[in-house]
Amino acid sequence: MIFVGGPSGTGKTTAISRFVGHHPQFHHIKASDVLRQQNRPVENLSPRELEENQVILEKYLRSVALAGIIVDGHAVIPTSAGLYHVSSAFFRSVQFRAMIFLWEDPEVVASRKGHPVSGSLIREITSVQSSEASHMQRISRELGIKNFSIRSSAWTEIEDTLLQICGGRPGS
Repeated sequence: MIFVGGPSGTGKTTAISRFVGHHPQFHHIKASDVLRQQNRPVENLSPRELEENQVILEKYLRSVALAGIIVDGHAVIPTSAGLYHVSSAFFRSVQFRAMIFLWEDPEVVASRKGHPVSGSLIREITSVQSSEASHMQRISRELGIKNFSIRSSAWTEIEDTLLQICGGRPGS
């Protein structure tokens, strides 16, 4: 199982969907879709809801018995109380084999989300991207797994990295 993270609007879902479209032996699991299927809130979350969502995701991902799973999610989640950092225990329990952080130019992210570009929004997006990249690096070092940082528009690099991680085959 591979974890692909990055802030909302960076292009995770688009990149993974494109990859799976070219490589149908792989499976795309979007964390927010799993939570919605469980009737869980996915926006404006309290600390308690965030913790409960992590437990539900962990249980679900541990139960999935498919090879070649690529999980589309967040290692850092912005909340009204600040940034929530998903614990390394979650990633250890799910047993991800690698992590890929997808990033994009903050102005591109703002426009994808339909927000007018402002200096404060650019700083906010930059801060969240930086925090998530650092958090994923710390987790991957702690767990001894590979970590990659790729611009979401670098399609060939994303494809090559995913295939390299799995040796071209989902069960590798």
